[in-house]
Amino acid sequence: EIKKAYRNRAKKTHPDKNRDGRAQQAFVAVEESAAVLMDEEAREQFDLEIKMARKEKQEMVLQKISTVRNFVKKQLSWLIWLFQKVLGPYLWMR
Repeated sequence: EIKKAYRNRAKKTHPDKNRDGRAQQAFVAVEESAAVLMDEEAREQFDLEIKMARKEKQEMVLQKISTVRNFVKKQLSWLIWLFQKVLGPYLWMR
């Protein structure tokens, strides 16, 4: 199945068949992809690298969320303090 898909894609992207300026790059990418997919060990290594990259990206997003959350907490604390200082005495006058 991989070989069949490779052949079809290679026919479409081969520089002799495709006059697009990026055909050579696309053809090389198809060849490299097929080589990885057909070699079980290379495929496992690729899958591992993808999983690690996703995990790193997820950790980075979580870190950014934490940073924003801390910033919002500080701002809210400051607003509550300001509200109590400025409006606090007037709220108790009723």
